[in-house]
Amino acid sequence: MNHLINRVNHLITRVTKIKNINAAGGVLFRESPVPNKGDSTEVSRQIEVVLIKRNGLWDIPKGKVEKHEGIAAAAVREVEEEIGVSNLLLTHFITSTEHTYEQKGKNYFKTTFWYGMVLPVYVELSKDKSHINEEIEFLAQEEEGITRVEWVPLDFALSTVAFDNLKDVLLRFKDQIRSMVLS
Repeated sequence: MNHLINRVNHLITRVTKIKNINAAGGVLFRESPVPNKGDSTEVSRQIEVVLIKRNGLWDIPKGKVEKHEGIAAAAVREVEEEIGVSNLLLTHFITSTEHTYEQKGKNYFKTTFWYGMVLPVYVELSKDKSHINEEIEFLAQEEEGITRVEWVPLDFALSTVAFDNLKDVLLRFKDQIRSMVLS
């Protein structure tokens, strides 16, 4: 009987021993022109976001917050490292997500903090819409399993990301952007 009680206590301890991890990431976005069908002079706008292909799955750039690092600073650093750009500007806090996972026999509880971000060049270009197609070259962080970095329309991103919590982030972002544009 004592053996059974010890085994149950061991399992309870193993299940309840969860390491907390904080991570941060960003939805890098821009406004891009979309020619209207039938009228070459009329151009509407759409929101595009950056997705990364990590380990064969479409994802949003993110990573762990380092010791003694602020969450917003970690979000900028991680996105910059994963897509190979610099000088990102935070626009707003989007939301946070939580999930648990097991890795190498250990249990983790991960909270990820998400921010909207832009590249300074697109802020400048937004004043003069005629040059907004200027492209930025990305450099995928291959050591993190990232093989592609691409601008995609927001609605396409919603249907493409690999995990439901990422869809939730993009839906929240879409609602926030819509309210910013309508304000």
